[in-house]
Amino acid sequence: MSMGSTSLHILYLIDEIKVKGGTEKHLFELATGMADAGFRVTVFTLAEGEYAEEFKNNNSISYRCLNVTRIYDFKGLSAIFSIARYIKKQQVNIFQSFHTASDLIGPLAARMSLQPIKVLSSRRDLGYTKSDRHVLMQRYINRFVDSILANSSAVKKSVIAKEYFPDGNIDVIFNGINLTAFVTDKSCREKQRSAMNVDEQAILIGSVGNIRPVKGYDLLVEAAAIVCNKNQYVRFFHVGEGEIKEQLEARCRELGIGDRVTFLGSSNDIKTFLSALDIYVQPSRSEGLSNAILEAMATRLPVVATDVGGNPDLVENGLTGLLAPSEDSYALAERLLQLVSQPLMRDVLADNAYSKVLEKFKITAMISNYKKKYIEITKNDRT
Repeated sequence: MSMGSTSLHILYLIDEIKVKGGTEKHLFELATGMADAGFRVTVFTLAEGEYAEEFKNNNSISYRCLNVTRIYDFKGLSAIFSIARYIKKQQVNIFQSFHTASDLIGPLAARMSLQPIKVLSSRRDLGYTKSDRHVLMQRYINRFVDSILANSSAVKKSVIAKEYFPDGNIDVIFNGINLTAFVTDKSCREKQRSAMNVDEQAILIGSVGNIRPVKGYDLLVEAAAIVCNKNQYVRFFHVGEGEIKEQLEARCRELGIGDRVTFLGSSNDIKTFLSALDIYVQPSRSEGLSNAILEAMATRLPVVATDVGGNPDLVENGLTGLLAPSEDSYALAERLLQLVSQPLMRDVLADNAYSKVLEKFKITAMISNYKKKYIEITKNDRT
């Protein structure tokens, strides 16, 4: 079956749309981008929250919440049949899943529809949340999957190693970013720094993300203590909420840096926060392809990141930022101090980082690559 993009119907399935996290933002941009490109687009979610309003209010896509909290019960089984019925009734051509639960039940539902549909499964991290049982189940479900889409070369390698999925059926499509959304000026920077009660002499190091162990913010706190002891002008700020926030704040007080490290909580205006910074830091223990790093690079910030997962796809050590070994707070502090003491190096790395985003990670490039993949995979369709 060969068809133009305007006649293709895509169904996306994701575990939840509650907060404006990396994958949720990616899905919104992908869904709206595909709709603008002429595809018919539907988004299903198993559970929803506040961020779902953005999907509901967008007239270019169809949206539905299945209200499933567990996939291993009657509601999960019911969801599989609901998805299968929708695929058959609405003549869906392409199905794509995001996150573990959707990756497990989605391909089953697609095949149960008995329609000539192409089934794609997404991988956006190194599988740190998956138990051995999940991996075994995924290997079985992958028999019903035509292609897996990874967001970095490290994620692709992980899928081959853990899930035994054929190399030739895995495509790497990098995340994209809307550069115009991160354009700031000097007045924006000055206003935000004033709101944060810091003057221009202060050197601000910032991070953005959910405060979970995998993100490595405990390592950042230890590194911050070293940096603060070496330089009186440095301040650390973090945007994000999470399970170990209070624990980290207590550790900062123990280290005597409670007044130098500020956890700001969640924010819907990451662009303005980033505009106030001098250095961005990402201390992750595991990472797919970080939207937070991309956003920092798009804001022309020099980045210090751990050498894990897809981070090296973005941060080329000494060119677009600095890499530090994982689980090493001393090395992380050393890289940060290197940038703190060298403003000229910060400027060079920041300009290079922005140029790399412009060259390889624009949202238009991402949409184009997905469009190409969807059309290519449906050219020679089979049941």
